[in-house]
Amino acid sequence: MNFLPPTRIGLALFWMLMSTVMSNAQHLSSARAIGMGGYTAFADGLDALDWNPAGLIGLKDWDLEGGNFLSPANTGHSLTFQLAGIGKKFLETASGGFRISPGISLDFDVPSTFTIEDSSRTVVNKFDKKISYSEPYALGAAYRFGDEISLGFSIHRFENHVTDTRFAVDSNSVIQSTPIEYSASSFLADLGVLWMPQASYRVGIVAKNIVQIIDSRLPDEAQQYSLTLPRYARAGVGYTGIDRAVVSLDGDTKKQFRVGGEWAGPSGLMIRGGLYLDGSASLSADAITVGIGGSYLPVKLDLSYLKFFSETDRRGSASVSTFQSSDIAGVEYNPFTGDRLSMTARVNLGGIKTTLAQIERLDINGEIFPALQPVYAYRPLGRAIIRNAAKKKIEVKLSFFVDNLMDSPTETKSYDIQPGDTLGIPFCAVFSDSIRSVRSLSIRNAELTVAARADEEDSGERRQNRILIHGRNDWNGDINLLRYFVTPDDSEVIRFTRTYLNHYKALLDTVPSVLSNMARAKIIFNEFAVQLLYVNDPKKSEDFVQYPSETLRLRGGDCDDLSVCYSALLASIGLSTAFIDVVPPDRPDDAHVYLMFDTGISPGDAPLLSDNPKRYVIRGNDRGVESVWVPVESTAITKGFEEAWKAGAQEYYNDVEVKLGLIKGWVHVVDLGTVN
Repeated sequence: MNFLPPTRIGLALFWMLMSTVMSNAQHLSSARAIGMGGYTAFADGLDALDWNPAGLIGLKDWDLEGGNFLSPANTGHSLTFQLAGIGKKFLETASGGFRISPGISLDFDVPSTFTIEDSSRTVVNKFDKKISYSEPYALGAAYRFGDEISLGFSIHRFENHVTDTRFAVDSNSVIQSTPIEYSASSFLADLGVLWMPQASYRVGIVAKNIVQIIDSRLPDEAQQYSLTLPRYARAGVGYTGIDRAVVSLDGDTKKQFRVGGEWAGPSGLMIRGGLYLDGSASLSADAITVGIGGSYLPVKLDLSYLKFFSETDRRGSASVSTFQSSDIAGVEYNPFTGDRLSMTARVNLGGIKTTLAQIERLDINGEIFPALQPVYAYRPLGRAIIRNAAKKKIEVKLSFFVDNLMDSPTETKSYDIQPGDTLGIPFCAVFSDSIRSVRSLSIRNAELTVAARADEEDSGERRQNRILIHGRNDWNGDINLLRYFVTPDDSEVIRFTRTYLNHYKALLDTVPSVLSNMARAKIIFNEFAVQLLYVNDPKKSEDFVQYPSETLRLRGGDCDDLSVCYSALLASIGLSTAFIDVVPPDRPDDAHVYLMFDTGISPGDAPLLSDNPKRYVIRGNDRGVESVWVPVESTAITKGFEEAWKAGAQEYYNDVEVKLGLIKGWVHVVDLGTVN
């Protein structure tokens, strides 16, 4: 305590800095983001300006957004205007947005008390130091490259204001107070990436404050109050493959983590929950969130509540030492952020139209194999869950399309859905022959469109999904689907069989008609054997399968390739064939495929073929008539027809007759007929 020299009025000055700093931390801008916890991979509107600017690509058309919050623990905070923004999508590949945010700020009041005494009275005046950090506006843009990757950037304006009081004693020993203000400002930029490698996964990465442009600085005497936001990186991953739900996880280089999710309830209600974790010292729970959301026509409303486990320094006051030692790394989330109830409203102004039906979920039944092109035309490729969003019965029809692989969309029949109900609708796909030109594994963009009608009102919605297309020679190991590699109408197959049957015409004319099919099959096999080489396949039954024309051209293949090719050759001359798939239960790695063909010989004439009944099989052909079938082991191709027949017959007898593999289910016979 220091006393000034006495004057006509005795004067003493007492300075005491109070032990409390009053704080008011604002801004966690998106109620949906708060409720979900991890949001970097799901940012899809104007809230992407803060979370991941690449998510701006999720804007629908003209979007308006506004938000506010209420902090229950801070009685001095009332519900006021916090932020508002506008965004626009340009074409299908670019979006931009701008936001003003008068309520995004972090304010501190440092109280001080002056006591002035004289002989007659005591006067107490308060002169508080005010420190304010704010983000008055932000803007950004995003661009989508192809179907998987979007890039974006956002620029944020930050301002720093310090209001203080300077004191001086004039010549008359009177204390004079002069208010002073310091200001500083800067622009900080974020860069973000949004990647969707598969239909069910989303990955978001953002570099925060990566570019920093200082517009003005605080003077030296106020530098201790400068807002210095550090550069850091945040990454998030989201998974959407759970029925009616999504889950997400975020983590950043400041060792802050967030995990949460969202569930689609009845009537379009969205229910959310999240957990905030702090790993700066040891991993511990920091806060928990819950939230709900819903929409009506073009308006979406979200509400969330953020609750911190520890309320220390989060009730609007903190010690001076805490304030001075705090690492304030962000205006929106810092050691002074308190519990809050947040609300965000979003309005889409682009072509507002009543939505009759909504696509709740789109499922593709596995991966797509070009060889199964005919199958997808009648067997459902996937299923879409459609919800009736109207208050009356609607009629819906789906159409599915993959650009460059289909000539036109494949439509379903019409389905009726009652108000508020959901319906799973299967859809097929008529692929063009161009799908057979796909050489290797690739990801394509598929589009599902739902057209809904109620009375005279129509509406539609589209959903894009990535699908996995295998190469033309890929096979999923299902013996029932191997038949689609058999192409008896291929020109090279027909040329091969016609050439050699014509060459042996004179010999064939001497063969009894009952043995004609057997003789032709033998000639084709032996000529086939002269030209081809069996190559051992370590993958056995699940493999890269050659088409017959490729096997003839390459002059070699594994058991699958040779069985497919020989079956096509026989089918081209009118002989029915069947694949025999063997997967020994005690040796599954020895699984392989061979075939048998219909000789057309009746059971009564079987001795004309062989005296040994173990050399053939009596079974019904594709016309339901019993006849003699001959097993052929294609891997013995280099030994000629007789040895291949002997090996195939012995194998079939051991596996089917002795070991009962057909009855026990580890031997399967798939009839191909003469054509697919």
